[in-house]
Amino acid sequence: MEQRTGALEGLGVVIGQEERRVSGSATLPPRWEVSPPGLDERERAWWERYAEVEEKYCWVQTDAIQRQLRGHYVRRIARALPAGARVLELGCGTGWLSMLLCEYGVAETCGVDFSSEQIRRAEAQSRARGLSERAHFVLVDNSLDELSSLLPEVQFDALVVHGVLHHLTAEEIRRAFATFCGSLAKPGSRVLILEPVLDLRQPVAPWLVWLMQGIASLPLAGQRIGLRKRSEQELRVQALIDGRTVSEPPMGPSPKELPFRPGELEELIAPFVTVEQSSPVMLFSFHAAKSVLLMEISQPRLARVLRRPYLMLARAVERAILSLGLVRGGVTVFQLMEGRVG
Repeated sequence: MEQRTGALEGLGVVIGQEERRVSGSATLPPRWEVSPPGLDERERAWWERYAEVEEKYCWVQTDAIQRQLRGHYVRRIARALPAGARVLELGCGTGWLSMLLCEYGVAETCGVDFSSEQIRRAEAQSRARGLSERAHFVLVDNSLDELSSLLPEVQFDALVVHGVLHHLTAEEIRRAFATFCGSLAKPGSRVLILEPVLDLRQPVAPWLVWLMQGIASLPLAGQRIGLRKRSEQELRVQALIDGRTVSEPPMGPSPKELPFRPGELEELIAPFVTVEQSSPVMLFSFHAAKSVLLMEISQPRLARVLRRPYLMLARAVERAILSLGLVRGGVTVFQLMEGRVG
């Protein structure tokens, strides 16, 4: 039987047990004001277990895929920054965005993260790419408060946050922006944020779910007639990916992960940041990338040949859906918000 499950996992689509249908009665639970007992420990344990599969397949992926699928909005971020900008990236992970911004012309970046393993990987990759003089990485204890004491004389021209805030409580979000604006930002510093937004007030059109599901599942096609064979290693990785989801849609895979309601993040950061514009930039293409990366485990030569044209197709369909405004609710859309301190 052809396997299609999991291709849209993480989009925030609310799925029935037998058919991948959007439930009109689904609602987003409220964001935690502060973490209840044990939640932060469960979140850290989740990252310790699944960080590698997240990096390789689900989110970070490869340099080539980052440029092909995310280069359009990373270049937009770079163009929004002043010449010679010193940029702080909150929740940098393995540092791919900080390094890509440097390659796109940003003068200097400083990425911070609470994971020592992520910082270690970021520093190693920065050295390997010859960017260690421009892309710096600092380990902090899950808070920017520590950074202001580690770098007391340093101020930044911009703050970049990429897919991090939806893992935080409301109080953590407010504290991060209060610290940045109060002690780390130059007057008028730019703020650029990419986060998932999910509007469940309107159900998504079933044909749109079918289209995105079909494209994201193309690398799995052909199993029924024997053209697409999956190795034991690929099936093990797929099982690990499937098993990493510890919550029910529309929440994300990790215990603390929750997309934003429309306008929710703007309201949380309003005391610190004036949001000037917000636009959708990504929808499902990174799920298509996950599928072709899995295919590469079993059929590496074929996957490498097909990867670029296949992802060009996924990105073209994604761009058309977003530019035509076809998504009005029911699936998670990644919004790029641009603003200034104050």
